[in-house]
Amino acid sequence: MGDGLRFGVLGPVEAWRGDDEPVALGSPQQVAVFVRLLLAGSWTVSADEIIHAVWGEEPADGALGIVRTYVARLRKRLEPERARGATGGLLASVGSGYALRADADALDLTVFNDLTTRAAEVQGAGGAGEAAELYRRGLALWRGVPLAGVPGPYAETQRTWLVEASLNARQALLECELELGRHRDVVAEASAMIAEHPLREQLYEALMLALYRSGRQAEALVAYADARRLLDEELGVEPGLGLREMHRKILCADPALAAPVWPGAVDIGAARAAGPPPTAAQEQALAEHSQAPRMPVPAQLPADLPDFSGRRVAIEKIRDALTDASVSDSAVIVTVSGMGGVGKSTLATHAAHAVADRFPDGCLYVDLRGADDRPADPADVLGRFLTALGIAPNTVPTTLEERAALFRTILTSRRVLILLDNASDAAQVRPLLPGAPGNAALVTSRPHLVGLPTAASVSLEVMDGAEAAELLGRIVGPDRTGIAGPAAAELVAACGYLPLAVRIVGARLAARPSWTVQDIARRLADEQRRLRELRTGDLSIEGCFALSYHQLDPDAAQAFRLLATVSFPDMGLAGAASIIGLDPLDAGEAEDLLESLVDLGLLESPLPGRYRYHDLVHVYARDLALAIDGAQEADACLARLLDMIQATALNGFRLAQPGSMLPDSLEPARSPGQTFADAAETRAVLAVRLPATLAVLRQAIAGTAEHLSAAARALVLLSVDPQWQRDMVTSVAETLADAAARTGDRQSEARARYILDYHRLGSAEFLESVVGGGPDNRTVELCRAVGDRILLTYVLDTLGCMWAAVRRREEALACLDEARELALATGNRQAQAAVDSSMAYTLVSCGGDLEAAVEHGRRCVELSGELADTENVMVGLYLTGWALQGLGQYDEAEALYDECIRLCQAGNTPNREAGARFRIATLRAAAGRHQEAVAIAEYVLAGGEAFHDGWLRAHALGVLAGSLPRLGRGERAEAARREAFEIFTDLGLVAEADALRASTGQ
Repeated sequence: MGDGLRFGVLGPVEAWRGDDEPVALGSPQQVAVFVRLLLAGSWTVSADEIIHAVWGEEPADGALGIVRTYVARLRKRLEPERARGATGGLLASVGSGYALRADADALDLTVFNDLTTRAAEVQGAGGAGEAAELYRRGLALWRGVPLAGVPGPYAETQRTWLVEASLNARQALLECELELGRHRDVVAEASAMIAEHPLREQLYEALMLALYRSGRQAEALVAYADARRLLDEELGVEPGLGLREMHRKILCADPALAAPVWPGAVDIGAARAAGPPPTAAQEQALAEHSQAPRMPVPAQLPADLPDFSGRRVAIEKIRDALTDASVSDSAVIVTVSGMGGVGKSTLATHAAHAVADRFPDGCLYVDLRGADDRPADPADVLGRFLTALGIAPNTVPTTLEERAALFRTILTSRRVLILLDNASDAAQVRPLLPGAPGNAALVTSRPHLVGLPTAASVSLEVMDGAEAAELLGRIVGPDRTGIAGPAAAELVAACGYLPLAVRIVGARLAARPSWTVQDIARRLADEQRRLRELRTGDLSIEGCFALSYHQLDPDAAQAFRLLATVSFPDMGLAGAASIIGLDPLDAGEAEDLLESLVDLGLLESPLPGRYRYHDLVHVYARDLALAIDGAQEADACLARLLDMIQATALNGFRLAQPGSMLPDSLEPARSPGQTFADAAETRAVLAVRLPATLAVLRQAIAGTAEHLSAAARALVLLSVDPQWQRDMVTSVAETLADAAARTGDRQSEARARYILDYHRLGSAEFLESVVGGGPDNRTVELCRAVGDRILLTYVLDTLGCMWAAVRRREEALACLDEARELALATGNRQAQAAVDSSMAYTLVSCGGDLEAAVEHGRRCVELSGELADTENVMVGLYLTGWALQGLGQYDEAEALYDECIRLCQAGNTPNREAGARFRIATLRAAAGRHQEAVAIAEYVLAGGEAFHDGWLRAHALGVLAGSLPRLGRGERAEAARREAFEIFTDLGLVAEADALRASTGQ
């Protein structure tokens, strides 16, 4: 079933196909899903169990969908030949859950358990030699911290018992070694294990017995004294019965402690004569250390910066963790991670100086050069640390493992602070960490170091504006002209609030007394030269970023460059995949690339699945892209993203407006685009992405003619809700229309002007343009000129509604009659329904035939229902109810309003729901139920504010103006009347203003 697959969890989670082909398992959360399934054996794991395993009691939004996506990606990676939709297989769906049916011996944990179980059985039967070999084979499977880097409560629980299982096996191996007479080996191994687990009494028993059998009775008694002191200081308890009994037997030289003699046992003397064991150097160094005078107290911290400022929250968090008296069973590890130039080293140095007096035995420091192409070797670092702590250079052990064990042993009786700056990864750091309580390590790195037992982690972000300005002032001096003004704020903003950049410009200003703050701010305002300005002496922003960039593999480096060719606030995986030429519907590869950039601080991930550059990193990456990949490739990146945006918008548009032929008037996209479950999801997702999408369209408008045309197509399809951030959309549409007019692209100009009409519906600006015969006639002219009859249908429908809004019924009906003829001629049934709704609106609002309005409204509902166009069904219900209300058929009208509200809630269109509620409020007021009318109007009023819908707000205020006096609230009623009258007047709705004046007796 496993098709040659093998899996490893006794270290970082890995998978291999065949002998040595690695299988990439994806992001950390995806690996967490895989681990939950893998450790369940062949049992089925429900989706809820997986969600709890990964997120615990607070699952992420859309967790079920995320799990399904991860499972689909895992199937593709584990079973690349599996046919789409195939059942069964290695990773099978079972009911509402999943089962990973791997071969039993394919998992290293299973092999480890089998080996240690057999070892325990053989050991119990007296076969110490065979048992030791089985334990060694089992322990050889371990590659580090089990499940290293896997997030979630399930992985944390499994990690705990796996570590315990390893420790038990190592302890059992010690017992076998003691039976085999390998006492000197046991001394070294037990000492190292005690440094890692100083409160485990069985290890002291093994050490004492090994020392005693090696002729080192005094040292065995010292080991007991150390254990007793530690237990008393840390836990306030005496040693347990086993340890006390071992102490008693050593004191009286109990014969039972003698090494066993049995066939095959090792002769200790012969073993010593055969040559020194691998740990002889370590034993010699420890022996010399025990006889030496008090070791020196190292003071290796770099100098603190006198102009350090800000970072108060981070400093407090680090200081509290490093000096937490409640941490008594282990050393304290604190990590600080963040992008290059964010000030990690400066912060860590400052924090270390602040707590140095709490570590009387000294402070050690090393720059691990993690961002260089040749990071520091942990063995070399340990060698320097050991000599700094008093170990003679000629007695320092040779191997990394021996040096690390000796280092931890020395620190057992000391209180030392270790500053490990600029680490590359957890593997480089782990041998350098203390194990004994009272010691602490402060580690800085660009990537977040996964798998370390941290007491606190600080993810350092750029400074806020006030902190950056404070730092600049301290570097330059408070008396410098303009240092506290708007130019300084502009300057630190141009630095992206990155401390290194602020320090560079501060140093340049300090060295140039004749320069003003405004001078250097102007120099940084030009993005083309900004990075060149951010360098002084040996400090360079470009050099800082280059250290991380040169660590990337070719694919990640290219992704880093190409993503920067498009400028937008943040990007999702599908968009990123499109830019760099990957499949946007299978974003697993893109996710791996982007996460590797996040790890090195070259990208930020503000939310799961969303990514962004720091401003200065973006400039650096874009410059690289133009220099290495060229402008032509940058154009291609933008074109691919525009194709994806158009295709995704098209998929959403067909759900939100089913049956519409508007997409048929557009050139097809060359991307499949992302899909949505329904119209509600379309609106929700596209609304969130709208700011980033509009930023891309702005860049496209300034690009090639093909880019501009693609932007116009995408903008048409994105208009599935007229309430979406109207100002942002119309601003982009205006820019697009102007650019298209300048270049003579009449088709794109027509599309842009249609979007302007669509989003200005009901605004004062649009009403003025209609009355004045302005740009809306230009839209009609453009559609006729390019022969776009489908777009012209919708333009005329919109124009007819606007004529109706200013009570110009004949002009409105003329537009709508032509729109109907076009819809019939082109077979556009969705447009026919839309025109019916516009007809109903015109007849009701302009005082026309209400019976005809009811007929148009019902036809809109019927035809839209056939097309499954819920949006137009809502509109038809609303308008039919309004017409029936005018005919005095209140009950039927309210029933239609209620049905409209139900559909609005199901489809997540609160703006239309608020309109229907307003009409119900007018029914309540007409029936004399003013308390209810006021409550509904207040609810609608809040909605009108949220949607920036002046028409809706003014009408809700009108209801309040009419009903509040009946409730004795005349003052509030008058305020509502004045505000409503002002809005109606601003919108050019003269009839509504007159009706309000008449209804309130003004």
